[in-house]
Amino acid sequence: MLCKVTKQALLEIIKEALPEMWSPAMENAWGEAHDQLANAIKAEMKKADQDHQTNVEDKSKPSS
Repeated sequence: MLCKVTKQALLEIIKEALPEMWSPAMENAWGEAHDQLANAIKAEMKKADQDHQTNVEDKSKPSS
């Protein structure tokens, strides 16, 4: 949901800032760029969360 909101906000800001250059192709390009960046951020956040969970689990195990 948040990604849809940020994508729409980005597209509206660019459209307002560059109305003479705005086109369906530009909208598609910026939309795709947003989606790729959002997916990369989500993947890194998921990896960081998994790493954190592993560290928490390791620390809760009794030491030998």
